[in-house]
This record gives sequence, structure tokens and C-alpha cells, in this order.
Amino acid sequence: MAGFSRVTVPAGTIAPSMRFIALASYKGTEPQTNRDGSQKLVDGKPVYPLRGLAVKVLQADGTWQVVNDVSVKARVAKDWPQLTELVPVGSVILTPYVKTSGNGYSSVAWSLVVDDLDVAK
Repeated sequence: MAGFSRVTVPAGTIAPSMRFIALASYKGTEPQTNRDGSQKLVDGKPVYPLRGLAVKVLQADGTWQVVNDVSVKARVAKDWPQLTELVPVGSVILTPYVKTSGNGYSSVAWSLVVDDLDVAK
């Protein structure tokens, strides 16, 4: 069975085909923690879960589609403008994983860790 592994890419390589939309304020967001309550670190740095962030992916026909099963974390949590398209800056860590639903079906989901997000131009 093939294993999944993460890949780190410059944000500029995925920015043209992926957009994020902040649906909530992230001011005061706490860093993610492990089950034991310790701070979760990615490459030695804390990450902030960005729940309520819509993720859109550019389709082959030029339209944008909101996708599910993508969790996004950032190395910073800012109060980005709500309902504004954001793009990743810095680097992005993409990690695929298998998500199993309660009815026994499995699908591939994605975890993204972005250095930061900025307003799309």
C-alpha cells in the first residue's frame, strides 16, 4: 500500500489556482493543541487552526469551486477582511490523509499549513 507524505511548496505555485475566504474573525485564535494539551508544533513552530475558512479551487473550465475536506492552519492568525479572497504567501505544506466517515466510506482529505494569507490582487 502506498503511503502519503507531505510536500512543501512556495505559495506562488498554488496561489493562481487556490483561494481562501475568511468567513469569521480569527482575532484571538489560540494555537492548536495536542490531545494532552501541549502546543502542536509544525516544524518547531505553533500553528493556528482557521476554522470557517472557505477554500476555492480553480477548475479546468475556468470556474471556481468550493471544496470540502480541506483543513487550513496558519503560522499566524490575523483578522483578515471577511468575505474577501485571500491567497497564501510564503510556503505551503500540503498533506493528504484518509478521512473515514461514520458509514464506512473513506476519501482523501487535505491538510494545509500556510505561512500567511494576504488579500488577492
